[in-house]
Amino acid sequence: MPKILIYKNIVFIIFSVDKFESRIHIHVVKKSVKEFEPAKFWMEPRIELAKRGDFTTKEINEVGKLILRFEKQLKEQLESFYSGKIINTIKIKK
Repeated sequence: MPKILIYKNIVFIIFSVDKFESRIHIHVVKKSVKEFEPAKFWMEPRIELAKRGDFTTKEINEVGKLILRFEKQLKEQLESFYSGKIINTIKIKK
């Protein structure tokens, strides 16, 4: 389960079985919570919430803004993953 980007306590991840999904997407979890249902966002043809997981409405809105802000980095990481390349987690503290 590669972590592709960490922003504060929000972690963007990929599940290995995601290679078999028809649309490119990412999962999002809270870093500090062990038992947490991830959110899922489609990345194509447009960014779209597929599943909200255990996030509140306010948190989902914040995650959506983060996805737009880091869209380029997220898509580059996803492309690397689907190409079989090693992914180095991007950590953003601001």
